[in-house]
Amino acid sequence: MPSSAPVMPFNSPATCRSCANAADDSSWSVTDLLPVFATIAGIAELREPGQYQVQEFDVHVPLLSLPRVFGTTPSTIPARVPYVDVSAIRRRKDPSALPRLADSRLPKIGIVWAGSPTHKDDRRRSCPLDALVPLLRTPDVDFYSLQKGEHSRERAELPSGVAVQDLGPALHDYGDAALALDALDLFIGVDTSMVHLAGALGKPVWLLLSDVPDWRWGSEGETTPWYPSVRLFRQARRGDWTGVIARMVGALTQWANAQRPP
Repeated sequence: MPSSAPVMPFNSPATCRSCANAADDSSWSVTDLLPVFATIAGIAELREPGQYQVQEFDVHVPLLSLPRVFGTTPSTIPARVPYVDVSAIRRRKDPSALPRLADSRLPKIGIVWAGSPTHKDDRRRSCPLDALVPLLRTPDVDFYSLQKGEHSRERAELPSGVAVQDLGPALHDYGDAALALDALDLFIGVDTSMVHLAGALGKPVWLLLSDVPDWRWGSEGETTPWYPSVRLFRQARRGDWTGVIARMVGALTQWANAQRPP
């Protein structure tokens, strides 16, 4: 079916790198990507799984073959952001159902500390929420949880005096997540699809990485060619989140001070 623009089977995130690992986060389904995909230029049609036949297409390209097809190198990875249109998502949503953040002038910081427990490397990439407590004690900022799934219950175990507003129940799909991320000043998280979505939106992101992270993030450095707005905080030793959080606490204190009006 020749066309001037591609027809995209909806379970293939070939043009939406932000949600390439959505299947790794069991609280989300593939169809939850629809509101995000619908805003990306160049896709002529979206179809959910089961709504297309192979014979309908002239060409099929596996997701991880695209860099080879395009001859992509680390220096030519497309990094034009944002490439997800939040305004278009907002127009398609019921205003009364949108995620609501507190009416505060303090900087707004979102957090996600865990991915799907069924992910093959989840024991390394996810971080217990209590390890983030030193970070969550940073004064003069508001924290918001975008955590989904069973790990979201850890919020109830935070010590007194540590406040984190829960946005999880308002996030029904990636469109809702994009709107919540867009309202934040900074997003801090472990390696999940939410980090990719925030990067696709061009939001400032601080990414907590294990000592042996996913291949996308390389093995050294604080920057990534995938998303210019993402800063990488790497474990120095396996399982040592304490050291990573300590470095981030210092960086967040400086960042929060810089947000204060003169």
